[in-house]
Amino acid sequence: KPVKGVARKQVLTDSEYYDYIQIAHVMEHISNPFEFLKEPLNHLKNEGYLYLEVPLEIENPESIIEDVISGKVYLGVHEHINKYTPNSLCKLVLAHGLIIIDVTTEVIDLKWCKCTVIRLFARKIS
Repeated sequence: KPVKGVARKQVLTDSEYYDYIQIAHVMEHISNPFEFLKEPLNHLKNEGYLYLEVPLEIENPESIIEDVISGKVYLGVHEHINKYTPNSLCKLVLAHGLIIIDVTTEVIDLKWCKCTVIRLFARKIS
């Protein structure tokens, strides 16, 4: 449940614009992340901030083929249909014309497991 003063939105109306939009643990489930981001970014004010957070499931993209063959990384179908690296998440945001302020990885405790996440903070500049 969001803290007081923060609203969780499922649908945005044409008249709603925000200074800050946070999308956490959603992008890995979306079939077309580029298209998905268009809607929230249309509602982000100029000079507004976007925060994205996704799990880091591929830590060494340069060795992904070897890691899949060896079984170190499993790329089977499950609820995470997209897997991100810091670089791929940056490219997605840059393709929408945003400026990246910071991108980092961190181990977090989700209570049911500890996992590494990618956190990206960007700004919309027109």
